Amino acid sequence: MKQSKSQSQGYADLHTHSLYSDGRDTPSQIVQRAKDCGLAGLALTDHDTYGGVEEARSRAGQLGLRFIPGVELSTVYGEREVHVLGYFPQEPEAGFLEMIDEMSVKRVGRMKRMINKLNRLGCPIDEEDVFSRTEGEIVGRAHLFRAIRDTFLGEFDERADKWLNIGGAAFEPTSDMTPADAIGWIRRAGGVPVLAHPGTSGIDHLIQGLIEQGLMGIEAIYPKHGGAQVRRYKKLAKDNGLIITGGSDWHGIFPGSAVYHSGSVGASKVPVETIDMLTEAATASNS
Repeated sequence: MKQSKSQSQGYADLHTHSLYSDGRDTPSQIVQRAKDCGLAGLALTDHDTYGGVEEARSRAGQLGLRFIPGVELSTVYGEREVHVLGYFPQEPEAGFLEMIDEMSVKRVGRMKRMINKLNRLGCPIDEEDVFSRTEGEIVGRAHLFRAIRDTFLGEFDERADKWLNIGGAAFEPTSDMTPADAIGWIRRAGGVPVLAHPGTSGIDHLIQGLIEQGLMGIEAIYPKHGGAQVRRYKKLAKDNGLIITGGSDWHGIFPGSAVYHSGSVGASKVPVETIDMLTEAATASNS
């Protein structure tokens, strides 16, 4: 999967989230932000849902932007949470969509268990307050963090961050899916699996094994990656014939905070030709 050396016709942000998962913006608003900041393309990669794709695709077509649908799958490996991005130039096969629908149902039970654990730890958060913050099908830790921040005005923020992260006293895994499982699901569904923000997961020692399991790309360009990390992941991708991707991980601007999560739309980007590479890789993988 050789990176193109041709002159770029613009840039794309290949990692964004809408209110269909834990973002604030509608898919159309994200596309508009991409247009306003001069991008030529983007991907919508909501957590464990494909719900916002058609809206984003339609708006991108209206504004003349390249678009590729995606999903970010949540997996666990030992004491690490690992996210795997799946990009789908063509509609995923039905079994994959059914699987992520089941994950959205499991997230409801998971959230209720985490809220119960927080209550026992002395953080009396209300279940209805958390679920009322979701506008799509997905409820996640981001909704819970926001409810805690807004309700207690910082009183529990530091403790909640420890309690709710993997290994914490209130943590519950989204599913029992492993990174290798996610790679398999994405490839069987006709997509291209890419390791999301590896520098934040602390799993460098696992990457070679994931490549052997069918990983096809690495998100090297990311707001929280330092220069040395970007260079390392780029080299790792090139040495193994993987696609180098990148994106902002945009979630939106929420009351009481600056840009939530990582960066604004376009804060991290790659040549728009990367969309062609993902499309070609998917075609080659499924031919």
